[in-house]
Amino acid sequence: MVLLLLHSCHKDLGNYDYKEINEIEISDIPDQINVLSNVDTLVIKPKVVSKTEGEIASNNEHYQFTYAISGELETGEMNYHAIDSTYPKDLNYVIKLEPKVYDINFIVTDKRTGVQTLKPFKLNVTSAVTEGWMVLSNEGPNQRVRLDMLSVISPTRTVQATDLGNLIGLPPITKGHTLSYVYSNFITAKISILTASDGCYNLNHKDLLTGPANHMKFEFGNVNANGMPQVMQRTATNYYLTVDGIGDAYSQYYNVAGPIFEFPVNNTQGDKKSAFKVSRFIVADPKPSGGSNSIIGYDISNKRFVDWSSGRRDRMLPMENPTDKLFDYATGKNLVVMDASLYGNSTAYAILEKDGAYSLYGMRFIRANPVGRFEQSNYDVLTAPEIANATTFAFHSTLPYMFYAAGSKLYQYDIVTKQTKLMKDFGAQVITKLKFNIFKFTIRNRPKEYYDQQYDLIVALNDDKLPANASATLQFYSVPPLNADLTLIKEYKGFAKIADVTYKEAPTF
Repeated sequence: MVLLLLHSCHKDLGNYDYKEINEIEISDIPDQINVLSNVDTLVIKPKVVSKTEGEIASNNEHYQFTYAISGELETGEMNYHAIDSTYPKDLNYVIKLEPKVYDINFIVTDKRTGVQTLKPFKLNVTSAVTEGWMVLSNEGPNQRVRLDMLSVISPTRTVQATDLGNLIGLPPITKGHTLSYVYSNFITAKISILTASDGCYNLNHKDLLTGPANHMKFEFGNVNANGMPQVMQRTATNYYLTVDGIGDAYSQYYNVAGPIFEFPVNNTQGDKKSAFKVSRFIVADPKPSGGSNSIIGYDISNKRFVDWSSGRRDRMLPMENPTDKLFDYATGKNLVVMDASLYGNSTAYAILEKDGAYSLYGMRFIRANPVGRFEQSNYDVLTAPEIANATTFAFHSTLPYMFYAAGSKLYQYDIVTKQTKLMKDFGAQVITKLKFNIFKFTIRNRPKEYYDQQYDLIVALNDDKLPANASATLQFYSVPPLNADLTLIKEYKGFAKIADVTYKEAPTF
């Protein structure tokens, strides 16, 4: 859209010698331009054509050109800040703006008449940490934690930002295993790096800034707490649940000023004491909204499933067997892994082992008040090849598929047909992480390709023969139905040994 502005009107003196209005047409400026702050140069070469004079050159003395940021119309005058004070027609500007979406006007002013013609457009300025895939890796024999990012600048452009630790103020830490990304409010997530040796550091959602003061030990009100969270989960009722480095569980109601984790909830009496130890694999309903208020855990002391709910937030109770049970919640087995999928309106899957035999358990989340319920949905004795050697697992976001990796081999297990298929063998490369990334926010007006990322299988590979700072490759695969072959969508290289991958959403945009 192009606007014509007239600065003033002259008094009618009876002169009716009419002249044709010098209409200006502006083209070659898109409606939105996406740029990366402190990296990109904004280059615009608009075509400006006068109805009476033809195409206008940049050195035409009768015209002034302005790229106005935050321009407003007030009583016929333009109130603006010029991006470039030299007032060029063709803009060549190094972006040094704070990340956000700006309204820009390109203004052509006819100096002889004061008439202004506008071409408005939006400038979407992002930073290397605004949105995209965060990649957590451990580098070298000391397993130094490194954070990289595949920064999504636009639907067609991704920039790889390497080793952001110094930029964001991350202290020197080691042995990272999880990038936690849980909903906080409608524009903010709680982002945390969880380590086996140095506890957990929160990262600011906007710019990922962190530091010693961001250690999560300061969120624990109990001075005797271990203060080293190994997992974070969230309920739809504004609670977080974490398990620390010694297997104690704590809840936090985060929708208040100064929220803290109070006393251990891994007991059955609500007496603020630790009565049994809990695995770091705890699972919440993965739906972005409208999910359950309960979380499934596993009591590793008594080898049984337990659940916590915001409806009785001071304790974790053993789960009760239904009359038509598929399995006993008191399994007597060792928990290998537990994760959740949107399949079946949100299902928790757990793999357990006893005496070298492996089993797959399925439990559906049933929303209820004041305490959420669960429904047993699956029990399989797993005879899948190399399941005993598997080191990483992933359950498809919406399909009944389990993927697991043993060394260089990637397998798919169909939970319905009980069939296993070798999908890939990566040879010298070892699979270090499998994942499906379910989004935490419901963001409007994004293309279908954006939402479809939730259904892509993420595969992290490592080659020990390569330098430690560039030994890993990250791949994304589309997963077709009916156990068909995987299709590689994209691949990125140059990472250290990858431990986790999480998408940083941008709900403010």
